[in-house]
Amino acid sequence: MVAQVDKLPPDFVPFARLDVCSNVMNGGKAPFLIGDKVPLLVGKNSHAKFWLSAPKDRAATEWVDLIVAGTTVHPDVKVLFSEDQKTISVQFRRQPVLELRVVSADSADLSFLDLRPIGLNIFGDSDGLHLGANRLSSNSFTNVAYMAKLGQTA
Repeated sequence: MVAQVDKLPPDFVPFARLDVCSNVMNGGKAPFLIGDKVPLLVGKNSHAKFWLSAPKDRAATEWVDLIVAGTTVHPDVKVLFSEDQKTISVQFRRQPVLELRVVSADSADLSFLDLRPIGLNIFGDSDGLHLGANRLSSNSFTNVAYMAKLGQTA
């Protein structure tokens, strides 16, 4: 089930602090929304638990799950864990999509993100986060559910 703004997975517990490509989100839920969809959720458990979904078509009227609660549910997606289980990398058709490092029990760092291979114009690294034509860099978001919202509600 693709996460929606009013329907997050019941086992999702967000990190108290999530660094997203040079931006800091304290007390938030997800980095961004597209319409009412939440394409990326980063939550915690013994290491990290995350969800990733993508639009099926350019209009983004239908979405498909790629990763649910840290488990790959799409044949083109590969999740790789470091030996200590603190760094997680995701590939889509062998292209890097994200890299996440668990810093502590309440903090994680999403240092690399490139959702273009899955049809979303969202990408970033330590210099900033690009959301469509917008760029966020070195911002701090506190007690907001989401850092940004793109598009219209479908």
